[in-house]
Amino acid sequence: MGALLLKDWYLIRKKYTWIFLLALTVSAIPLLSETLARNGFFLVYPCCVGFNLSFYLMQADRGSRWDVYACALPYSRAMQISEKYLIGLIAGAVSVAWVLVMQGWTLHRFGGFQWEAIGAMAYFLFFGGCLLLSLYMPLMCLFGVSTGQYVFGFLLVVLLVLFLLLSLLLSFALPYEMFSETMFKLFLPTPAVLGLSWYLSIRFYGRLDLGA
Repeated sequence: MGALLLKDWYLIRKKYTWIFLLALTVSAIPLLSETLARNGFFLVYPCCVGFNLSFYLMQADRGSRWDVYACALPYSRAMQISEKYLIGLIAGAVSVAWVLVMQGWTLHRFGGFQWEAIGAMAYFLFFGGCLLLSLYMPLMCLFGVSTGQYVFGFLLVVLLVLFLLLSLLLSFALPYEMFSETMFKLFLPTPAVLGLSWYLSIRFYGRLDLGA
């Protein structure tokens, strides 16, 4: 596992440093004005980059045929997939931590800092990112990277639309306190979903024809 992590770390430094630099820059934009500080894009985008890192790495592995070469090494397919989940969780956690620091600085600058708000951001950003990871990994392992990315894109759009519609319906039907509590509960099953996603990914990847 350590060698796989080291290999991906070298790959990140060589090919994907610019993605993280862009994400860090985006997370600092709300410091410019109070209006920008209210825009959720600057919260979500850097975290999506972190949790999507495994997706980029799987694309690179497929492009270089590393996934085929790795089958000749003493690494099981289950170990390879587990390492990608670990990378996604680590990169996602680092991204969330950075965003929280920048948002805390932003809220302090404009006089609205609250520990409760920071805690809520941490909860929704990390668990939301874990759900994103839980969605695309099984699809990459079931359909392969080339086809899986298109299936993932389609499903992501559908799920985002459904989530927004559900949020709007709940916000109109419930008082703010009950709405916040309901949204909080919706994310509680995330660890179980992540575990199921990991299990399915291992099963799917074990059957995937890498020679295609």
